[in-house]
Formats: sequence, C-alpha cells, structure tokens
Amino acid sequence: MAEPLPLLGKWLSSGDGSLKLAGPMTTWSGSDSMGNFEGSSFTWSDSNGVALMKTSFKVYSENPAVGFSAAFPFGLTTGSNGTSSKDSIVSAFPSWVIPSSSALGWLQWSGPFINRGVEGPLTGSFDSIGAKSFSPGISSGPIVFLDESAAASLILSAASEFAAVSAVVFGGALSLGPLGSVDSLPKGYSYDAVAWLGAGVNYAIMSWGSALLQKFGKPHGLSKSDFTNTHLIYNTDHGAYYYYNPTKEYLNYTGALEAVGDYAASVSIPYRGVLLDSWWYFKGAGGGVKNWTAMPTVFDGGNAGIRALVDKFDWKVTAHNRYWSSNTDYAKQNGGSFDFFVDPAGKGQMAVPLDSSFWIWLLNDAVTQWGLSTYEQDWLYNELEGTEALLTNVTLAGAWLRQMGEGAESAGVSMQLCMAYPRHTLASIQMPTATQIRASDDHVPGWEVQSQWKLGYSSLLAWAVGLAPFKDNYWSTALQPGSSCGNSSEVTPSLHHASSVFSAGPVTPGDGVGFSDVEQIMRGCTSSGLLLHPSRPATAIDRSIASTVFPHSAEAFSGEVYATYTQMGGFFWDHVLVAELSEPLSVTPQDFEAIRADAILRSPLLTVAASDTTIAYSLNATTFSNASFQFRFFSESSPLQLAPCDLRDFAVWHTAPVFQSGYALLGDLRKFVPTSEMRFSNIQVTETGASADITGSVGEFVPVTWFNVAVNSSITVNCILSDTGRATVAVPDNTCF
Repeated sequence: MAEPLPLLGKWLSSGDGSLKLAGPMTTWSGSDSMGNFEGSSFTWSDSNGVALMKTSFKVYSENPAVGFSAAFPFGLTTGSNGTSSKDSIVSAFPSWVIPSSSALGWLQWSGPFINRGVEGPLTGSFDSIGAKSFSPGISSGPIVFLDESAAASLILSAASEFAAVSAVVFGGALSLGPLGSVDSLPKGYSYDAVAWLGAGVNYAIMSWGSALLQKFGKPHGLSKSDFTNTHLIYNTDHGAYYYYNPTKEYLNYTGALEAVGDYAASVSIPYRGVLLDSWWYFKGAGGGVKNWTAMPTVFDGGNAGIRALVDKFDWKVTAHNRYWSSNTDYAKQNGGSFDFFVDPAGKGQMAVPLDSSFWIWLLNDAVTQWGLSTYEQDWLYNELEGTEALLTNVTLAGAWLRQMGEGAESAGVSMQLCMAYPRHTLASIQMPTATQIRASDDHVPGWEVQSQWKLGYSSLLAWAVGLAPFKDNYWSTALQPGSSCGNSSEVTPSLHHASSVFSAGPVTPGDGVGFSDVEQIMRGCTSSGLLLHPSRPATAIDRSIASTVFPHSAEAFSGEVYATYTQMGGFFWDHVLVAELSEPLSVTPQDFEAIRADAILRSPLLTVAASDTTIAYSLNATTFSNASFQFRFFSESSPLQLAPCDLRDFAVWHTAPVFQSGYALLGDLRKFVPTSEMRFSNIQVTETGASADITGSVGEFVPVTWFNVAVNSSITVNCILSDTGRATVAVPDNTCF
C-alpha cells in the first residue's frame, strides 16, 4: 500500500494520483544475510515524472520473512504541513491497512527504559479501535502480532537506520518511515524494515533478533564476557543509600566508598566493582555535563581519588554520563578541541559530539586516568528529544550512537545504555561493545509503584538483540535509616534481588554501611563475587504474553510468570519466577519449550539429551529454609501447580532432568539459580551414577544436592573446593574430589 509522502509540506499519494508508478515492476533474485530471496521493486514519481522514491520487497525462502526497503535516489526536502513532528513520519513504507475487526492482537515496546519505565508494553486488538493505543513516532518500537493461542507471532520492525525509523498509525494504516521532524533526506538515503514470522512468541522474537544481529555482524551473548555483568557490583544510583548522599559521617565520596569497601571486606561481601552515578562530575548549563572528570569536592584529588579507590579494592568502575551541556568544555564553540553541535541560544541547552575522535579520546583517557571498565550512557531519550539537530538531521542520531560505540571499542570498555527508547535498543546492534541496558525505571524504595522488578517483557527485546537487561540497584534489607530515600522502606528485598539474578544482567546492591543482609546478597554469587546467572534472562512465558494481549480470553490469567533455563551440554534445568498471581495456574513442560528454543537457535547442532523423568523443586524464596523444600515429578500429564502469591510470598521453582542412572542434579539450594552454568559443568552420566565439575573460589564451601528417584529422596554432598577453585562431585558414592 502506498501512503502519502510529504514533500515541501505537501502530501503525495498514489490514492489521489499525485504519486505515480514510474514504469513497470522490476523483479530479481538474490541472497543476503537472511538467505535467498525473490525481490520486487517499484519506482514512484510525482505528477511531473520526477523520480522520488524506490520501494522494494524481498521474500525469503529459507526464513519466514519479508524484507522491505525504501530509497530516495535524489533525496527529499521535507516540510511541515501541520502534522510533521517527532511523532509522525516523512514517508510511509511499508504500510498495513488496519481492518475494522480482526482475531489478532498486538504488543508494542514503547517509551523510556525500553518498556515505558515500569508500565509494561502497550497492547491492543489489531483493528480500528485497538490501533488508537499504538505509541506513535519517536517513542515507538517493534510490534508483535499474535492470536489468542500464541502459536505463532509476526514481528514488524526497522531493519536499518534504527535511530531514525518510526512506526505510526494514520490514514487507516500502520506505517513505518523516517522521523517526521527531520528537515530532509539526503541523496541516496534508504532504510530497511522486516516482517518476521516465528513459532510462539519467545522463539519468534529471539529468531528475529538473531537475524538482525547477523545482518550487522554482531555476535550474540557478549554480555557473558563483560566483567561488570558477571560479577557483583556496588551501586550508587538513584535509590541507592549513597545517591547524592555521602552522609554526615564522611567528608565526601572518598570516605563513603572506602567505608563501603572496608565494611564489605569485614563481612565477606565480595564486591568486585562500583557504579558511580551522576554525582561525581562537573555539570553545566541545563544540568548537562560540562566536564566529565571527578570533582575534587567529591573525590580527594579528583580523578586521582577514583584511581586510589580502584587500586585499594581492586574494583572495576561503571561510570555514568548524561547529556552534554551547551557550555561543555570539550566543544570548539567553548574553547575545546572537538566538533560539537550546540543548541542555539533559546532553543535548548544541550550539545552532541560530531566525530568518533572525541569518544576515542574521552574513553581512552578515562581508562588511563582512573580505570573505566563500563561506560554508562544515561538520559538517552532526553538527549534525543532535547537536541534540535538529533530531531532534524535524519542520520545524526545513528551516527552519534555508532561513534560512541567506536570510542568504547577503541578503549576496550563495555557499554551500558540507560533511559533508552526501543530505537536505541535496536541501534545497539551497530555498537560492538554495548552489552547491557537498563530494562526498567529507577529502583527507589518508597515509591508508590512497586513494580520496578518486572523485567519479563523488556528482557525479551533486550536479549533478542544481545543485551543483558539491568534491573538497577536493590536493597538487601527493608529498613536503612539515613539513606537517600529518607525513611522509606524496601517492601520486597528478596524479590528485587531475585529479579536481578534472573535477568542475567548486572546485580548491584546499594546498601548503606552496616545494613546489608550478607546471606541475601550471597544467594546470587560465589564467594569471589562471580554471579550465578541462568543461561539467559527470564522472560514472560508465551501464555503470559497471550494473557496480557487478550486479558478477556477464557485461557487468560493475571500474574507475572517468567521463565529461563540453565543449559549444560544437552541437558536443561528450567527456572520459574512467579509473583502477583491471582489464582492457581498449571504449567507444563510445553510452557518452557519456547524459552529453551533460544538455546537451539544459538547452537543449531545442539543435541538435547533425552530424559524420561523430570523433577520440579522449590524452597521458600525469601527464607530459603530447608524445611520448606518441596518436590514433585513434572510432565505434560503431571503439571506444576503454581499457587496464588503476591509480592512478599513470590515463588521460585526449578526443574531438573533425571539421568538414566536415576539421579537428578538439584545443585546448590542456597542460591536463586542452584544449577548455574557458572558453577557447574561437564555433566557425566553412567548407568549407575553421575558427576559434575564445580567451579568457585579456593576453599569455598559448596553443598551439592542430588535427587535419587529409586528412594524418592534427596542427598546433599558437601564440597570444599581445592586450591585450583575446582572439584568434582559424584553419586552414588557421594564423594567430592
């Protein structure tokens, strides 16, 4: 369908003849990163025969996908006709007519923190009524279409020019095109889109993301080699105890963070790094960054103070940055050395660097001067919407993000994206060292909204494009007087911690000195601070997604049910986090199939080991009391019955395959993920027994629980890791060596 095209403020449309086909359709065959395809293209001209736009379709044979592209060989100068804005588009291709009624529903990621903060995805019916709920323009993101069965899903998204392409509903159609506020499209400008079909929801989304990553050559799963994503980090962000709050006990953050490090060492909390939020550097006009160096009033000696802290505790540093101020010291307009766009007086107070040389210098200098490990770019959507040039230049936002990524790659640091719109999330595909993304709004104890832990939908988009979702900080205890949050209390410390661990992203307590629950913190890591993650982030199961999109369906339920897995060799252990479930719910192995399919997608040659029997087991997720241990056999005919629960009595369940010997590895039951691949490996099975290798710290105590089907009971083998930090635990002789 051809939707109106604005040109100098005038809409051109095939509907009224002002946009015409110039010549016959062209067809061809070819191949690209998505496989072999049959292509068709059309050229469109104005009423004077001037070629304006070329549109193309690619129908793929190996993948269930259709690719779209729009190219502007001579460019366009756009103009306002009363509707051109950041929430509109300047060309519409592809477009889908919205039916008056449909059996389909839709889910859309939208807004900051990928997912509208803590509000979750937008949903509706795919008809003229439901379409009114679409998020238009700059805050829009990929859209998923499904029916009540959730047996298949269609994902519609940009496939290039991620920072520029928007989705809107107008003229009775859902359309994609460049941001409506841009003033022109340069000669030769083009963008791509894709419609991708897949089985279920989780698998469809993951296979779509995998195809986009492959297109731009970015490996999936780089987060697993990112130190600040795989080790326990101390947090000073909004809501943390010391956020803009070094407290009266300490003169500055040198004193406060040294006290944190000393306290942690005294009680054996293995912090391996620190996240420094926005309180440490110089601010300028509009609250932006004037100079990204440490203020001497904050750290003794400025940057040297950060270096001293890093050296004393052997910490890695995740360092926050926000938008650049119009009076930043780095811009040539202010006497600096680098090319910047600076908002004109009266039109804003922000600035944007225009060349990767700035980022290369800045981040390499930070590594050298004070030990930067992970660069956190915060306030992403604010800078996008608040800087004139990023709204009017169709290519600048994408270049800004790519140049930032080039600087991080040059400096050898990873990147965390924060306050990102979905378009920033997709743009990370072209940022080689972007490994983390904030997947929910700030965690602030005492805020009325207590749903900041809900990552089940934002994690879907993040992980699909290879980013580890980050929940933000959490408190390990409920009451921490004197904090940055005043006298507020944390309602559910254990749930926030569990969500952090199950995200497979950074885990970052923000406790004050003396207020930590050490046992709680250690439920997510080894004694050396290595995080015991699942193999992928927990995401909402397909039936939960269908219930969100179709809340009045007979099969719908109300509650958060997220699942993930640990995969070792051909064996899978499932993990389920459930909270705010209003009524009992039965889950079966089929509910985990779409989650597990992610592993098959990443490793097509993976052979899944057969297991005739599966055990489901659980402990109280707050107390971890051994007395609360429960287990049951689990199959399609014997589903797991999840009990109703709220925030305080949330539940965590696991499954374990029973090996041919009749044993099942249940793992270290003190941990949220008792069978993490970071702890166990090299599963060996015989006809009469089984063994597993254990990794951890030298001398670390690791109790390993097995289940013996023959006697219908469990046994725990206590292990002490050797001077290599390794051991092998075996049954039936119950040894550790």
